[in-house]
Amino acid sequence: MNRHVAWILTLVAGAWGVQSAPAQVANPPATPKAVAPAAPLTPAQKAEADKRAALAMNPILAEWEIRSTKIVSLDAAFDMVEKDPTFGNTYFRGRAMLQSPDKACLQFQLYKLDADKKPIILVNDKGKKVAQLEKEPERRLVCTGTEVLQYTWANKTITVYPLGKQAQQRALQEGPLPFLFNMKAEAAKQRYGLWLSKEFQQEYVIDIVPLQQIDRDSFEKARLWLNKETFLPNQLWLVKTGNKGMEQYKFNGPNDEVLVNNPMDQKWFGFLNFKDWKTVVNKGDQPKAADVGQGPLVPIDPKQQAAQPGGRSRPR
Repeated sequence: MNRHVAWILTLVAGAWGVQSAPAQVANPPATPKAVAPAAPLTPAQKAEADKRAALAMNPILAEWEIRSTKIVSLDAAFDMVEKDPTFGNTYFRGRAMLQSPDKACLQFQLYKLDADKKPIILVNDKGKKVAQLEKEPERRLVCTGTEVLQYTWANKTITVYPLGKQAQQRALQEGPLPFLFNMKAEAAKQRYGLWLSKEFQQEYVIDIVPLQQIDRDSFEKARLWLNKETFLPNQLWLVKTGNKGMEQYKFNGPNDEVLVNNPMDQKWFGFLNFKDWKTVVNKGDQPKAADVGQGPLVPIDPKQQAAQPGGRSRPR
C-alpha cells in the first residue's frame, strides 16, 4: 500500500475535545546568552535523562486519552513542506477532515511559486494573507470506512484499495500519528518511544521513535509541538526512513484553523467519480464494481502500481 495511503487515517492532527478554535503559536523564551558547552553525558547519565523524559510524558498522555474520547470530527488546514535531498522542496497547502470512527479525507494542493521557487502568498485588502495555489489539487486520499481511495490529478486516476475487516483496522493504525486519534496511553507507549524534549509556556515539544516495523516503514523519528491549551499540534516534523528527506507540517499559521466537532459534509468521505477519469482497483480483496461507484475498473497488481503512467516523477 502506498505510504501516504497507509497512514491517511492517522493524520488526525490532534483531534482533542475542545471547541472550534485556531491552533496557537508557541512563544518560547528568548534565546539565552552564549554559555560554555556542557560536558557530554555518560551512557548512564543519558539513560537516566531519557528515563525522566519518558516519565514526564505520562500525565500528558493521560490528558490526551481523556480529551480524545470527546472527539467525533475534525477539520484542519495546514501547510506542508516535503524536503527531498534529490528533488529539493515541494510546498503544499493541505486539509485533513476526519470523522469518528473510521472516515477520513486528506487533500494536498501545490503552492504557486515565485522566481526563487518560494510559495506565493499575497495580502488582500483586509490585510489577510491569501495562499496562491494551483487550480486543481495534487492528490486526495479518502477512507470511506471499507476502502481507501487515492485520487491523482496528474493522470486522472482513482486507485481503490479495498479493505477487509482486519485490513480496515490495520489502515487505521498505520503511520506516524495513530496516538493522536482515539489515543490510548498504554497502547501508545507500547508502540512508540515518547520523550518530553522541551517545554515552553504554551507548548510541549515531544520526540517520537517508532518501536514497531509497521511504523518504521513510514518514518524513523518525529518531533511534535503540542499546544498546551488546546492539545492540538502546532507543528509536526517527520524524518523519513533511511534519511530520505523530511515532511514538515505546520498547523499554527495565521490562517490555519483546526475545527473540532463541527458538522461534516459527507461527500468528502465517499466515492466521487470525475468525467474522463479512470478507476483502478488494487488487487487484494476482489472488490465488485458496485462497491466503488461508476467508472471503468482496471484491476492492477500492487507491485506494478509504481509503473502507472502519468504520475509524478518524484517518488512517494
